[in-house]
Amino acid sequence: NDMQLLSEYEQQDQSSGYHYSMLEIDSTGHIRARVWPNSVSGSLTSINSVNLNQWNHIYLFQNLVGATFLSLNDASASVATTSLREPPGGGLSNFAFGVGDVTHLVTTNRFNGKIGHFTFTNTSSGNSNYSTYHTRFGR
Repeated sequence: NDMQLLSEYEQQDQSSGYHYSMLEIDSTGHIRARVWPNSVSGSLTSINSVNLNQWNHIYLFQNLVGATFLSLNDASASVATTSLREPPGGGLSNFAFGVGDVTHLVTTNRFNGKIGHFTFTNTSSGNSNYSTYHTRFGR
């Protein structure tokens, strides 16, 4: 518990340019998630907590009008209307695991488990973004 899982960066250097913590496990074992430009107050918290030392599945989805969904291990989703995800200015996204980004939600502790599968899909439709994130992690 209390670890950052995933951050998004504009550059591979984590100390410069656009960067923020996207997925974290808080001290109670719940997943916290957000997409830029949403602040900590615009983050979502999973309804259930992770199963430590087991594989877990995180699903983060944002539709074309800003409805954002977070589900952990196929439980009911937390839902909020948030700002639409804004990609980095240069258009390049670098996803990083196991970092301790200063733009955190609840912690700067680094994740030290295993990532079994990660998928990011971004399909543009006009000026909107449709994004899904799938992450499995465990120890």
